[in-house]
Amino acid sequence: MWTEVWDRGVTMIRILLRCFSLLLSSWAMLMAPAWGQQQRPLLHELVLTHTDYEVLLHIDLEGGFRQEILEAIETGIPITITYHMKLYRKRGLWFDEEILAKTIQHIVKYDALKKQYRVSEINGLFSSIKVTKHEPTMVRWMSTIEGQPLIPFHLLQPGEEYYVKAMADLKAVKSPFPLSHIPFVASLWDTGTPWTASSP
Repeated sequence: MWTEVWDRGVTMIRILLRCFSLLLSSWAMLMAPAWGQQQRPLLHELVLTHTDYEVLLHIDLEGGFRQEILEAIETGIPITITYHMKLYRKRGLWFDEEILAKTIQHIVKYDALKKQYRVSEINGLFSSIKVTKHEPTMVRWMSTIEGQPLIPFHLLQPGEEYYVKAMADLKAVKSPFPLSHIPFVASLWDTGTPWTASSP
């Protein structure tokens, strides 16, 4: 008796999952043309400034948080933005010299019980956490690198020109089943910006 009930339950779950997958596949086919028209995220501003001791980098990401991404975050899917930065020295008659490379990760996770966003920054051996209930504040924290120290002045050669190239990868830590098995839906959380260069 219990075996029969179990078999019926398993069959029902399989049917529900199959129906759900078909509905999502249909939705993906309908939305694909619109998705193709979405603009790719960009690093809108890439600015080098300095203090008396070191060079600082400022980055603003634009177009990284469409409505689909915001809704995904509120379902509990962690979203990661990885910023890749490279400092170069200009050389007139040869390839520009790469001086250093740096990576910074911003990760957001939504706590549905507390109704707040937890934003983590991983910067080499250092990490920090900020919490907010305000969605625009979360987006600003995730989309901005403000005054990131790059290199001390004494390591730069006097009279030489330097610039930075940067890009950002936007990914979900893990897409829930069955979303992760539908290529179009999974791609909503796997994109990136082109490389952008600052002025020397």
